[in-house]
Amino acid sequence: MLKSTVNMHELTATKVDLVEKEIILGIAAYNLVRSIITFAAYNLVRSIITFAARRLSLDPCRISFSRALEAIEANVLSLFYETDSEKLHKFLDDY
Repeated sequence: MLKSTVNMHELTATKVDLVEKEIILGIAAYNLVRSIITFAAYNLVRSIITFAARRLSLDPCRISFSRALEAIEANVLSLFYETDSEKLHKFLDDY
């Protein structure tokens, strides 16, 4: 995963100290990418919780993050491809 995420299929350095630096920078870049993805996913789930809470006239703090994440993961394909807004609203009401 590390090699493909930060394009480290081949190291370009020829000296040992430069290879070490290249590997360390590759790991740092990989960790940065993973952090950004995690941050974006967290904020997306929080946005969905806020939207659902407003629709249901609830305090967003009363909606479990874990339960919302499970519901999103279980229905991700249908949510992504759904074009009927009524079905999307029903999903939010059910969860």
